[in-house]
Amino acid sequence: MSLYREARGRSLWQIALVGAIALAIGIGIGLLLAPENEEPTLAESVAALDADLDRARAALELVTIEYPQAVADGEVAEQTELTAALDQAESAQRTAAAAEADIAVLDAARSERLEETLEQLVVAIEDRAKPAEVDDLATEASAELEALTGS
Repeated sequence: MSLYREARGRSLWQIALVGAIALAIGIGIGLLLAPENEEPTLAESVAALDADLDRARAALELVTIEYPQAVADGEVAEQTELTAALDQAESAQRTAAAAEADIAVLDAARSERLEETLEQLVVAIEDRAKPAEVDDLATEASAELEALTGS
């Protein structure tokens, strides 16, 4: 007669139970540590839109500074300034286009006017229009942006 028991393997249900417990603990830890995917609040959405529109307004302000130095009497006086003015106008146009859905929610008619004005501004710069015309278009677009957010 022997004084010890023969070791026998763990039963399958014991292994499955330990695995299930480990899995449950892992899922619980993962859920606790996972970042929350909350939708932004209305205030956060408006603040983000306002920041985007501020960038577009800043770009339009640069157009009014660069373009008068770039063109004189329909001729290019400074190519660098002309390129900068066009880049800034296109940047404002891209920014407004990216936010178009949000802008349209605030004011659909103003959204359309803004889109048209920015397109006219880009064309005017490409056509080397008079600085006063470009300034008027940039100022009009900036006023449309300002009216959307009140800033």
